[in-house]
Amino acid sequence: RYATAGYRGLLAPSGDEAQLHAVGANGTLFGIVDAYMWAMAGVEWGMYRPLPPGSPEGTEQKPVTSHAALDLWKKPNKHYSRQLFVKTVTQHLELVGTGYAVVVKLGGLPVELWPVMPHRITPVPHPQEFIAGYVYTSPDGEQVPLGTDVVIRVVQTPCPWDPYRGMGAVQ
Repeated sequence: RYATAGYRGLLAPSGDEAQLHAVGANGTLFGIVDAYMWAMAGVEWGMYRPLPPGSPEGTEQKPVTSHAALDLWKKPNKHYSRQLFVKTVTQHLELVGTGYAVVVKLGGLPVELWPVMPHRITPVPHPQEFIAGYVYTSPDGEQVPLGTDVVIRVVQTPCPWDPYRGMGAVQ
């Protein structure tokens, strides 16, 4: 996970973590990723009821204005607004090619969404199901198994040599 740097043998992050750090070291990259983050966070999201079968062509769907999913999307957790959540996942997508969110459930219903740094999530391959689950590695090294029902995986551009990861702009 870490590679030695040339100066005094200091340890520097490698892989996905290094790609996340790259945005702070290159002003051009920062500007591009920042523009994408703001563009994605500025999208107006909506929820609509499906049209009944046989609806005349051109019939507009009716927006849903009150729903628990809309409330969760507006405020994914007590520390993140929708805009900050979207900007965080977009930043990960642009830099690493994969974005992850963990869904916190209460009684089987989603109550919080948390963006997770991609270098902290490891997909667990499965021979038939593709992904059996995930392992989250906390900053102190604790490994927490997570099911596919609580991890949202978004891949922007597939990685040609690793089907479990994406490919970001830094690569």
